Amino acid sequence: MAEPYDVLASLNRMLESEERREEMKLQSSLALMQFAQQKRMQDIQLSGQRLELLQAANTQMIGNQAEAFLEESGLMSLYLENQHKEPQKHLNNFTKDLMKKKEGYGFTRETAERLASSVVASQSGNHKPILAIANEIGVHIDNSFSGREHESTKLQLELFDVFQLSPNATFTNDRISQMQQTQKNQSLILKEMVDFGHGDYDISPEISFDEIYAASDDEIQQSLFNLSNEKSDELQQEEVKSVVTNSTLSEDSDSISKQMSLLSTEIAGQREDIQNINTQVSMINSKKSSGVKLSKEEEEFFNRAEGMKSLADAEISNLSAQIEDLKEDKVKTEVAKSKFSMDRVYPSSWHQAKSIGMLGNYILGANRASLPEHRK
Repeated sequence: MAEPYDVLASLNRMLESEERREEMKLQSSLALMQFAQQKRMQDIQLSGQRLELLQAANTQMIGNQAEAFLEESGLMSLYLENQHKEPQKHLNNFTKDLMKKKEGYGFTRETAERLASSVVASQSGNHKPILAIANEIGVHIDNSFSGREHESTKLQLELFDVFQLSPNATFTNDRISQMQQTQKNQSLILKEMVDFGHGDYDISPEISFDEIYAASDDEIQQSLFNLSNEKSDELQQEEVKSVVTNSTLSEDSDSISKQMSLLSTEIAGQREDIQNINTQVSMINSKKSSGVKLSKEEEEFFNRAEGMKSLADAEISNLSAQIEDLKEDKVKTEVAKSKFSMDRVYPSSWHQAKSIGMLGNYILGANRASLPEHRK
């Protein structure tokens, strides 16, 4: 036979439940702090990954564009021709040919020597001098667009005029613009890396690959995706722990599930209490209807029975509301967990990118509106 339950026991249950509710509120606040901290760590990691992707892509583009410029300017053809004829004197002969109009150029000695050394450097893997040559041409083109031709230097005018008149040169203004942007990107990326080391994790919108991505390049696309996949494998090996709660999102989700289980067990206990009260009341009613004299304890229990059942029902409602809140928290935690895992590797909407140009914009946060009109 079940023992009688009094009002004090039910009140104790309600007080204990209220304490648990306050504890869960505190845990919810800590969870929000944890999510904010993890979001900050995610932003930092994502910025670092973007910088790596930027550097990898820009390095590839520098080489591709330098090679393309050498071909389109005719410089590579003339260089290889001299190298084939007289390997021992090819650099000196190459420089002399760049000074001859009959070879399609006619540069001054100083400029010819600079071009020759730039070609040799590019063949050795240092493309910076070639990009500098393209930039000199680009500066004069920009000056021409803005009506400031008089600001162009003698070297800039010479490079532009000779290549423009050369039957060997086929490169366009777009090629020069792309190389200027790549050179600018490289300087900005290096600056961003320094800023990153000092705690500034926002990537400048001035870094733009819009023009470069206009030309399809399988090697660039492959290098981007290979690097992003490599970083994805590394990041998915372990989850990030909050510096506040020292737990991961998965552990938080498991903790919520355990809390829900405990509350469900408590609800089951309250329902068992109600059932026991009903059993006792039924037994007392049977005695009363049979004319059996009730004890003082039985009469007191019978008088308190409805109040105890009301308290138990109220506690069940309270516990059920807590479970519903926890269910909502668990759903949000699982969503945050999935989003956090995805965003650590890919910025929002990468999976929607249909072309390498769109992918580049998502990587960089590129702002086309900041570009001059003639470069859009």
